[in-house]
Amino acid sequence: MKLTVGAFDASAQFAYDKVAELALTEQEKGQTELVLDQCAECHGFGAVGGGSAPPLGLVFGADIASARHDYSDGLRAKQGNWTRDALMQYLSDPDAFAAGTSMPNPEINSPAVMGAVVDILEALRLQPE
Repeated sequence: MKLTVGAFDASAQFAYDKVAELALTEQEKGQTELVLDQCAECHGFGAVGGGSAPPLGLVFGADIASARHDYSDGLRAKQGNWTRDALMQYLSDPDAFAAGTSMPNPEINSPAVMGAVVDILEALRLQPE
């Protein structure tokens, strides 16, 4: 686990530990951890903030753009919830999903890694703080 910001975060530890449990090749596990490193640059992994972007702990299943954050007009205009499909679309190309979003494209090129990241977001939602 490589955390680049903040103090110890049990939810981040949970997210990184979850990678080992997923049915991924060693290369895919490494790529998934790199994506989590990118996430950690701006997001906290728990239910409360810890970075400059919304916390990831309650994203899965939540209304889009519902956390306390200054969202782009594109994200505020989106209807619905952060379902598995919506998260995959957003992570595939954030600006195409919601024009003007400040989230950079994480450049996830592997369907297995994309699925793993969404699996981790779902697991974060279900785990106690």
